[in-house]
Amino acid sequence: MKNIQLVSDSYLCSNCGACSAICNKNAIDFKWSSVGRLYASINDNCVNCGNCLKVCPSLDYHQLHATFSDKYIGTIKNVYIGKSTNLQYFLNAQSGGVATGILLHLFEQKQIDAAIVCQMECGRIPLVNPVIISDKYQLFNTQKSCYTPVPLLKILKEIKDYKSVAIVGLPCHLEGVAELQKTTQRFDNIKFKVGLICDRTECNGIQEIIKDYTGFESFKIHWRQKYDKQNDKYNYQEAPIVAVSDKGEEKVLPRHYRMALKDMFTPPRCRVCWDKLNVFADITCGDPWRLPDIDKKKGESLIIVRSLLGQSVVDAMSVNGELVKRSIDNNAPLRSQLIEERRSQVAAYSQAFSCMPTSMSSYLLSQNEDIKVDCSIQIDKLKGFVNLERMSYRQIVSEANKNIALHEAKMKQQQSLLYRLKRRILKCIMWYENCIIRCRDKQ
Repeated sequence: MKNIQLVSDSYLCSNCGACSAICNKNAIDFKWSSVGRLYASINDNCVNCGNCLKVCPSLDYHQLHATFSDKYIGTIKNVYIGKSTNLQYFLNAQSGGVATGILLHLFEQKQIDAAIVCQMECGRIPLVNPVIISDKYQLFNTQKSCYTPVPLLKILKEIKDYKSVAIVGLPCHLEGVAELQKTTQRFDNIKFKVGLICDRTECNGIQEIIKDYTGFESFKIHWRQKYDKQNDKYNYQEAPIVAVSDKGEEKVLPRHYRMALKDMFTPPRCRVCWDKLNVFADITCGDPWRLPDIDKKKGESLIIVRSLLGQSVVDAMSVNGELVKRSIDNNAPLRSQLIEERRSQVAAYSQAFSCMPTSMSSYLLSQNEDIKVDCSIQIDKLKGFVNLERMSYRQIVSEANKNIALHEAKMKQQQSLLYRLKRRILKCIMWYENCIIRCRDKQ
């Protein structure tokens, strides 16, 4: 078999869309499993030319991951914490609005004539599609993360008439771009790459679960909403899920619904992904979690500059007053995104993948072999996902509701422990202050 089907059958398809972009026979469709795992599927047009295998990030035909001294980190020139000064984009962003601010700058400076982004639209289940935008006025509706599989690169077939294109994508998307540009000159008009930090992408089934809680016939999801429509602030760090119907009605759900379902709907391919920090980008943007002195109420962005082109854009935006930023040390992203923990996780899942029903040869399955780990938990999770795909819709919903209930019970327990701990600390402080007062009185 000289096509992408075995990659999908082995649960290693990242659904980036690179295979579709290079296929001249329209031989690749994208299909959904019962839990919303998106994967490439070969149709009868296939002539087994093998081009799709040359651009698949899961195979890395060009060995691009080996070009870095540390593939988990990549090239880092400078790191900043910052936010867009465009108030409209900042308020509508999940964090600091920097990714949108970069595209705005590139359009205004005429450095690009198109940008490839994802956009969520209302549907019975929200629709997330790749789109090509050709002016800055289209940016607003493409903001916020979708957390849903999307074959972004399949739209590259439509960019041949543009001279200079920017793309905003997840690590698998930008890995796919790098593989495509190594394989053919057809995509050399992609001039600027904005990467998003990605822990994982949940299967589309998570949106089915959210639908059950909304009661809406047609809606879309803001997975983390900083501001409500009256412009009252939610807390950025605890921003809730807001479902918006096609009639403008809103249903607010606590953020922990997604946290409770995240593990359940994580596809196996994401388990062996090392590229959390999006090393193939010119600039990587994401949430500055775990870093000191960040704005936890209004939100900011972690900005990792990876190329000279990226640095020139960040510098120009600062000079023009489009970006406010402050420098932090280059190791901060590793602490923020728990990269050492990521190495251990990838090592464990890479070894555990041998339990999957179909297997193939991929560098992803022989990663971090020097890290010795017990992968029994990871084997259970991978087998659990395979079993989940065999369940009926109602069974999946039932499992999801159980996970939410368990998560909420755990949260209450933790909050109770924290409450008791705070009371004990306050008692200790009061005891210490009383001791000081008594000592002073004796003197």
